[in-house]
Formats: sequence, C-alpha cells, structure tokens
Amino acid sequence: MWKTSADAPIKTYKLATVTYGTVSAPFLATRTLRALADEEKAEFPDAADVICNDSYMDDILSGVYIRGPELLKDLSASSYVFDKEFQDAPVKTLGMLWDPKVDCLTYKVKISDKVNFSKRDVLSEIARLYDPLGLIGPIVTKAKIFIQELWKIKLDWSEQLPPDAMEEWMNFYQKLAKVNNFKIPRCILLPATIRIEIHGFSDASERAYAAVVYIKCFNESGQSQTRLLYIKSRVAPLKTLTIPRLELSAALLLSILVKKVVPILQLSIHKIWMWTETQRLLQRG
Repeated sequence: MWKTSADAPIKTYKLATVTYGTVSAPFLATRTLRALADEEKAEFPDAADVICNDSYMDDILSGVYIRGPELLKDLSASSYVFDKEFQDAPVKTLGMLWDPKVDCLTYKVKISDKVNFSKRDVLSEIARLYDPLGLIGPIVTKAKIFIQELWKIKLDWSEQLPPDAMEEWMNFYQKLAKVNNFKIPRCILLPATIRIEIHGFSDASERAYAAVVYIKCFNESGQSQTRLLYIKSRVAPLKTLTIPRLELSAALLLSILVKKVVPILQLSIHKIWMWTETQRLLQRG
C-alpha cells in the first residue's frame, strides 16, 4: 500500500512476479509450477506430470523418447522453447554437462598449476568433483580414501602435505583432466523396448565398499542394451571391520539404491536382480 500524500487515497500494489533473492523465492517458484501443473492438468496431462516429477528448482530435466514429441509442444505452449537440441555447446543441467549433439553426459574438471597443497586445498579440489549419479564413482572413491589417510596422520588444515602424500596426490590430481574425455550416454532405453530389467551389484574391500545399479532393456528385434544408472560408494570406517561385515554393508547399500532408483524411473520393470560375489552374506542371514 502507498500514499503520495497524507490526504491522498491509499493505492494498493501487488507483485505479479516472484521477487528474486528473497528467502521464500525458491519455495514460491516451485509452488507456482505446481499450481500451474494442477490448473492445466486436464488439457496437458503429460506436461503436468513432467513439471511435478521431473523438475528440480527452476530446471526441468525430462525426455520425449517415451512421452512423445507432443510433450515439447505442451511445455512450449507459452511460446518458450524447451528443446535445447539446437545448441552447439554442452548445456549445464542440474550441475552436470549435457552434450546435445551426441546426447551424452560429460564432465568439466579444471586443473590448477599449483605444486603445493594443504589438506584444505585437497578437500577443495575434491569437492569440485560434482557427481550426483556417481558415474565416476571409482575416481571419487579413490579421492575419499586419500582424504581418510590425511586424517590418520592428523594433518592440520593449512599444513602442507608430507612428501609421500604430496607425490601420491599429484599423481592422482594430474590425471583428473582425463575425466573431461568421458561421455556417458543419457538415453537408457532402446527403440520399441518391450522388457526392462534392473541389475545391481555390490562389493567391498578393506578400504571401501560400493553398490552399482544398471538397467538392461530388450526390444522387439531381440536386441539388448545395458546402461549404467547409479553408483554409490563409501569409505570403510577407521575402525577395522571384517570383510564379511563390509560386504554386508555393501549389500545393504545396494538394496537402498534399488529402492530409491526404481520409483524414480517410472518404468514397468519386469525383473530386479541384485548380485553379490560371496555366499557369506546368505550364511549370515
């Protein structure tokens, strides 16, 4: 409300957009999308489903392979074009890079020219390895193990790494640039897919344990294809645990991943397989 003078009538002003930068702005933005999806669900059911299930903050990450090209038309009804295929350079999507030319997820890791690192510097460099799906899990796991070794020697945050640790870190750090050459296919299904299976694997060592989830699909022509979906790894605790105990932890991690991944896919899964290389887990059960 506003008055130009003491005797002037009160004028009421109302914001027609979400104010950027306020504490409530993220909630209001997502709530607006939800309200729009609810209001237009009858006319645009597929688009409403994408907004409700495939959006994160102000990003919408979905595909038209299953839902059909008409989905883009629905989402573009407001004249905004959602199709990024025309772009030449990789597009940053949810913190990752997507190359629309080859339809692959890629990474961009920058290597500095530093020759001396402290524990704080090492943690800073490792934190830049943003990998929400764990697709470069083996690399990140090795970095986590190195950090654990630094904790064991009780190094201060600003203290330079000792010679042995510095040599090990530099050998690892200088090879990180090769991650930029990775190209991971985004599309996980074959054309005319008729059967989908989920295969999960778990394993453990004295240093770490991990679980990985794959999707395998079959089409009408008898072709099959397997794609990596998700990897999660954890460093073994400082307190020494037996290998069977770590393998049990890996199997538990795998079951958690599968329970998390399957509903997100929103696909008709025909069979789920979870594999482990040892029978000791069954014996412990």
